[in-house]
Amino acid sequence: MSPSNPPVSTSPIDSLGKRLGQTWAAIQKAQVKSLDVQKKIRNALTHPAPIFSSSDLSLVVFGSIARLECTEGSDVDWTLLIDGQVDPKHNATSLEIKRAIDKVLKKLKLKEPATGGAFGGKAFSHDIIHHIGGDRDSNRNMTQRILLLLESAPVRLRSNQDSKGDEAYDRVLKAILQKYLQADSGFFAKGKESHVPRFLLNDIVRFWRTMCVDFAWKGWEQGEVKWALRNIKLRFSRKLIFFSGLLLVFSCYKNKTLAFRERDERINACLGHLESLVRMKPLDIVCSVLLDYNHTSDRKVAEILNRYDRFLSILNKESERKRFEGMGPQKAYKDRTFQRIRKQSHEFQDVISEISFSDRSKLGRFIRQYGVF
Repeated sequence: MSPSNPPVSTSPIDSLGKRLGQTWAAIQKAQVKSLDVQKKIRNALTHPAPIFSSSDLSLVVFGSIARLECTEGSDVDWTLLIDGQVDPKHNATSLEIKRAIDKVLKKLKLKEPATGGAFGGKAFSHDIIHHIGGDRDSNRNMTQRILLLLESAPVRLRSNQDSKGDEAYDRVLKAILQKYLQADSGFFAKGKESHVPRFLLNDIVRFWRTMCVDFAWKGWEQGEVKWALRNIKLRFSRKLIFFSGLLLVFSCYKNKTLAFRERDERINACLGHLESLVRMKPLDIVCSVLLDYNHTSDRKVAEILNRYDRFLSILNKESERKRFEGMGPQKAYKDRTFQRIRKQSHEFQDVISEISFSDRSKLGRFIRQYGVF
């Protein structure tokens, strides 16, 4: 199995549950369903023959399926990631793969990516890596870059399942982190303590603010269509992605194992450290960083999982999900189920805020020092 899809039983969530004697049924169900969907897509595209064999190409899934949070009605957000020399065949290949994926999704009765969004087509590594900031860094480009770090998983399509595979995905993931670190002037500063990758932090914050603005824009553009569902996701899953991104950067803060004299040594150590974390899923990043770095208690982290488990359990009810898809703001704020999950989102936020701004933790000091200005 690919390192970006670790067995569910080895996850930090599972380890926490064993220590507390607790389980999160909706989270576990979503993990199993996500891996099953990935497997079905992989098998459908691989047999009787693989769609492509070039190491320049990787099929990457995003969204709930990549986060291992798949519920009833989840979209299959995918991108054909291209990393290599310019080749006219890439256009023809991408069209062939798109047709094949569309056919497979219909056969498996899975939802296609939203029309006009950031997914469902090809993306080139050059744009993702070298167009950070500036006029050429579109919302689509920035979204794919940050989500590659925080919620992506490659779908191996090659016939030789024992080979390394996913070469393009692995190279691009590492190159994105290298770009953020090497272009960060803060790593020139001398000092014994490790340096916070501010360049990466600022783009993660920008991504979160863009998601919030995008929610408002879709409200203007699309009216009541899926308003309530998008609102709930912004309160839970989108916020979780942002929080996991903050913790990703925070894990470098005053981390003595990353403290080296020379700039290149610090960058290489930080790169290896971040690479290991971006292979995790957002919930696992939250559990791993908060617990492994001793910044909060098992019980407090479990409170985050408790609220998130309720969120997934509601989304997994097809009838509720369909109601939310057709519910605008006026109707939503009179709906009992929406009001209940809205209240739970406030509780979810309260737990995250308490952990993030605690005067007794390094995380609180980090958030105040780097997360605002």
